[in-house]
Amino acid sequence: LVTQTTEASENSLNNEFFRDAFDLDEATPNSSLSTDELNSIQSSYFSDSTKKPNEEGFYSDGVYFVGNDLPEGSYWFTGEDDSLSFFFILDPTENNDTYDVVHINNYYGHNLMEVKNGEVLVLVNKEGMKPLDSLDETFSAPYQSGTYRVGTDIPAGTYQLQLGTVDDYSACYVMSDLSYSQDSYLFEAYYIKGDKPEEITLDNGTYIELYNMSMTPVVM
Repeated sequence: LVTQTTEASENSLNNEFFRDAFDLDEATPNSSLSTDELNSIQSSYFSDSTKKPNEEGFYSDGVYFVGNDLPEGSYWFTGEDDSLSFFFILDPTENNDTYDVVHINNYYGHNLMEVKNGEVLVLVNKEGMKPLDSLDETFSAPYQSGTYRVGTDIPAGTYQLQLGTVDDYSACYVMSDLSYSQDSYLFEAYYIKGDKPEEITLDNGTYIELYNMSMTPVVM
Protein backbone atom coordinates (compact mmCIF):
# COMPACT_ATOMS: atom_id res chain seq x y z
CA LEU A 1 0.00 0.00 0.00
CA VAL A 2 2.82 2.38 0.84
CA THR A 3 4.52 1.59 -2.48
CA GLN A 4 1.30 2.11 -4.44
CA THR A 5 0.63 5.40 -2.64
CA THR A 6 4.18 6.64 -3.27
CA GLU A 7 3.97 5.67 -6.94
CA ALA A 8 0.61 7.42 -7.34
CA SER A 9 1.95 10.56 -5.67
CA GLU A 10 5.03 10.60 -7.90
CA ASN A 11 2.89 10.14 -11.00
CA SER A 12 0.68 13.04 -9.92
CA LEU A 13 3.71 15.31 -9.53
CA ASN A 14 5.04 14.18 -12.90
CA ASN A 15 1.66 14.82 -14.53
CA GLU A 16 1.61 18.33 -13.06
CA PHE A 17 5.10 19.09 -14.36
CA PHE A 18 4.21 17.71 -17.79
CA ARG A 19 0.96 19.69 -18.01
CA ASP A 20 2.74 22.87 -17.03
CA ALA A 21 5.54 22.26 -19.55
CA PHE A 22 3.05 21.95 -22.42
CA ASP A 23 0.51 24.55 -21.20
CA LEU A 24 -2.29 22.04 -20.73
CA ASP A 25 -5.45 22.51 -18.62
CA GLU A 26 -4.46 23.76 -15.17
CA ALA A 27 -7.90 23.06 -13.69
CA THR A 28 -6.82 19.47 -13.07
CA PRO A 29 -3.01 19.79 -12.79
CA ASN A 30 -2.37 16.29 -11.42
CA SER A 31 -4.74 14.33 -13.61
CA SER A 32 -3.77 11.68 -16.15
CA LEU A 33 -3.34 12.65 -19.79
CA SER A 34 -5.91 11.79 -22.43
CA THR A 35 -5.08 10.67 -25.96
CA ASP A 36 -6.64 13.90 -27.28
CA GLU A 37 -4.36 15.98 -25.06
CA LEU A 38 -1.27 14.10 -26.22
CA ASN A 39 -2.32 14.50 -29.85
CA SER A 40 -2.83 18.22 -29.25
CA ILE A 41 0.76 18.46 -27.98
CA GLN A 42 1.97 16.82 -31.20
CA SER A 43 0.08 19.27 -33.39
CA SER A 44 0.95 22.35 -31.31
CA TYR A 45 4.62 21.78 -30.50
CA PHE A 46 6.10 19.54 -33.18
CA SER A 47 6.31 20.27 -36.88
CA ASP A 48 6.75 16.76 -38.34
CA SER A 49 3.44 14.90 -38.24
CA THR A 50 4.59 11.94 -40.36
CA LYS A 51 6.37 10.15 -37.48
CA LYS A 52 8.50 8.42 -40.09
CA PRO A 53 12.32 8.24 -40.13
CA ASN A 54 14.19 10.43 -42.60
CA GLU A 55 16.78 9.23 -45.11
CA GLU A 56 19.40 9.00 -42.36
CA GLY A 57 17.11 6.91 -40.15
CA PHE A 58 16.30 9.67 -37.66
CA TYR A 59 12.83 10.16 -36.25
CA SER A 60 12.02 13.79 -35.41
CA ASP A 61 11.11 14.81 -31.88
CA GLY A 62 7.42 14.53 -31.01
CA VAL A 63 4.76 12.37 -29.35
CA TYR A 64 5.00 8.65 -30.14
CA PHE A 65 2.56 5.91 -29.17
CA VAL A 66 4.93 2.95 -28.98
CA GLY A 67 3.68 -0.01 -31.00
CA ASN A 68 1.68 2.24 -33.32
CA ASP A 69 3.84 5.24 -34.23
CA LEU A 70 7.15 3.70 -33.24
CA PRO A 71 8.46 0.12 -32.87
CA GLU A 72 9.39 -0.88 -29.35
CA GLY A 73 13.11 -1.18 -28.69
CA SER A 74 16.17 0.84 -27.75
CA TYR A 75 16.75 4.34 -29.13
CA TRP A 76 19.55 6.89 -29.16
CA PHE A 77 18.41 10.48 -28.55
CA THR A 78 20.41 13.39 -29.91
CA GLY A 79 20.99 16.59 -27.96
CA GLU A 80 23.34 19.49 -27.35
CA ASP A 81 26.23 19.80 -24.89
CA ASP A 82 25.27 23.30 -23.74
CA SER A 83 21.46 23.22 -23.60
CA LEU A 84 18.93 20.83 -22.12
CA SER A 85 16.88 18.28 -24.01
CA PHE A 86 13.98 16.32 -22.51
CA PHE A 87 12.09 13.09 -22.83
CA PHE A 88 9.04 11.78 -21.01
CA ILE A 89 7.70 8.22 -20.71
CA LEU A 90 3.97 7.70 -20.06
CA ASP A 91 2.26 4.46 -19.09
CA PRO A 92 -1.42 3.67 -19.67
CA THR A 93 -3.63 3.72 -16.58
CA GLU A 94 -5.67 0.70 -15.50
CA ASN A 95 -8.54 1.64 -17.80
CA ASN A 96 -6.14 2.05 -20.75
CA ASP A 97 -7.87 5.28 -21.77
CA THR A 98 -5.49 7.77 -20.14
CA TYR A 99 -1.77 7.96 -19.39
CA ASP A 100 0.43 8.85 -16.42
CA VAL A 101 3.91 10.32 -16.69
CA VAL A 102 6.19 7.73 -15.07
CA HIS A 103 9.61 9.04 -16.09
CA ILE A 104 11.05 12.51 -16.80
CA ASN A 105 14.59 12.91 -18.03
CA ASN A 106 16.38 16.16 -18.80
CA TYR A 107 19.86 15.75 -20.23
CA TYR A 108 22.85 17.34 -21.92
CA GLY A 109 24.52 15.71 -24.88
CA HIS A 110 22.82 12.48 -25.97
CA ASN A 111 20.80 9.80 -24.21
CA LEU A 112 19.49 6.22 -24.50
CA MET A 113 16.13 4.68 -23.67
CA GLU A 114 14.26 1.42 -24.11
CA VAL A 115 10.56 1.86 -24.92
CA LYS A 116 7.86 -0.80 -24.82
CA ASN A 117 4.55 -1.36 -26.59
CA GLY A 118 1.75 0.56 -24.91
CA GLU A 119 3.97 3.36 -23.62
CA VAL A 120 4.02 6.91 -24.93
CA LEU A 121 7.33 8.65 -25.60
CA VAL A 122 7.44 12.45 -25.77
CA LEU A 123 10.81 13.66 -27.02
CA VAL A 124 11.96 17.30 -27.01
CA ASN A 125 15.35 17.81 -28.63
CA LYS A 126 16.96 19.31 -31.70
CA GLU A 127 17.53 16.46 -34.14
CA GLY A 128 15.39 13.54 -32.95
CA MET A 129 16.38 9.91 -32.41
CA LYS A 130 17.32 6.73 -34.19
CA PRO A 131 17.20 3.01 -33.30
CA LEU A 132 20.19 2.08 -31.19
CA ASP A 133 21.07 -0.90 -33.39
CA SER A 134 21.61 1.47 -36.33
CA LEU A 135 23.83 3.90 -34.41
CA ASP A 136 27.09 4.56 -36.23
CA GLU A 137 28.33 7.33 -33.93
CA THR A 138 31.81 6.95 -32.45
CA PHE A 139 33.15 8.67 -29.34
CA SER A 140 36.62 9.68 -28.24
CA ALA A 141 38.14 11.10 -25.07
CA PRO A 142 37.52 13.45 -23.43
CA TYR A 143 33.96 12.09 -23.28
CA GLN A 144 31.43 14.91 -23.05
CA SER A 145 27.94 15.06 -21.55
CA GLY A 146 25.79 12.12 -22.60
CA THR A 147 24.89 8.52 -21.82
CA TYR A 148 27.33 5.78 -22.83
CA ARG A 149 27.35 1.98 -22.95
CA VAL A 150 30.48 0.78 -21.21
CA GLY A 151 32.26 -1.78 -23.37
CA THR A 152 30.46 -0.60 -26.52
CA ASP A 153 30.63 3.20 -26.74
CA ILE A 154 33.55 3.63 -24.34
CA PRO A 155 36.06 1.18 -22.85
CA ALA A 156 35.75 -0.17 -19.34
CA GLY A 157 38.32 1.29 -16.97
CA THR A 158 39.05 4.17 -14.62
CA TYR A 159 38.20 7.76 -15.54
CA GLN A 160 38.71 11.19 -14.05
CA LEU A 161 35.50 13.20 -13.90
CA GLN A 162 35.49 16.94 -14.70
CA LEU A 163 32.81 19.56 -14.15
CA GLY A 164 30.96 20.90 -17.17
CA THR A 165 30.94 24.48 -18.41
CA VAL A 166 27.18 25.13 -18.36
CA ASP A 167 25.82 27.30 -15.53
CA ASP A 168 24.13 24.34 -13.87
CA TYR A 169 25.01 21.63 -11.38
CA SER A 170 26.93 18.61 -12.61
CA ALA A 171 26.09 14.94 -12.00
CA CYS A 172 27.25 11.43 -12.78
CA TYR A 173 25.05 8.32 -12.79
CA VAL A 174 26.19 4.74 -13.31
CA MET A 175 23.40 2.28 -14.10
CA SER A 176 23.03 -1.47 -14.54
CA ASP A 177 20.29 -1.04 -17.17
CA LEU A 178 18.12 1.59 -18.85
CA SER A 179 14.95 1.09 -16.79
CA TYR A 180 15.81 4.12 -14.61
CA SER A 181 14.33 2.38 -11.57
CA GLN A 182 15.79 2.81 -8.10
CA ASP A 183 17.43 -0.59 -8.45
CA SER A 184 19.17 0.47 -11.67
CA TYR A 185 21.51 2.99 -10.07
CA LEU A 186 24.91 1.69 -9.01
CA PHE A 187 26.42 5.12 -8.34
CA GLU A 188 25.15 8.71 -8.16
CA ALA A 189 27.11 11.87 -7.46
CA TYR A 190 26.24 15.57 -7.68
CA TYR A 191 28.62 18.53 -7.87
CA ILE A 192 28.52 22.31 -7.83
CA LYS A 193 31.04 24.86 -9.06
CA GLY A 194 34.30 24.54 -7.14
CA ASP A 195 33.93 20.84 -6.37
CA LYS A 196 36.68 18.44 -7.40
CA PRO A 197 35.10 15.23 -8.70
CA GLU A 198 36.77 11.91 -7.97
CA GLU A 199 37.89 9.12 -10.26
CA ILE A 200 35.37 6.45 -11.21
CA THR A 201 35.87 2.86 -12.39
CA LEU A 202 33.41 1.47 -14.94
CA ASP A 203 32.68 -2.17 -15.75
CA ASN A 204 31.60 -3.67 -19.07
CA GLY A 205 27.83 -3.93 -19.47
CA THR A 206 27.00 -0.88 -17.38
CA TYR A 207 25.84 2.57 -18.49
CA ILE A 208 27.07 6.00 -17.45
CA GLU A 209 25.29 9.34 -17.82
CA LEU A 210 27.39 12.50 -17.61
CA TYR A 211 25.15 15.48 -16.85
CA ASN A 212 27.05 18.70 -17.55
CA MET A 213 30.29 16.74 -17.08
CA SER A 214 33.15 15.22 -19.04
CA MET A 215 35.68 12.52 -18.26
CA THR A 216 39.08 11.30 -19.42
CA PRO A 217 40.75 7.90 -19.05
CA VAL A 218 43.22 7.55 -16.20
CA VAL A 219 46.51 6.13 -17.44
CA MET A 220 47.75 3.53 -14.99
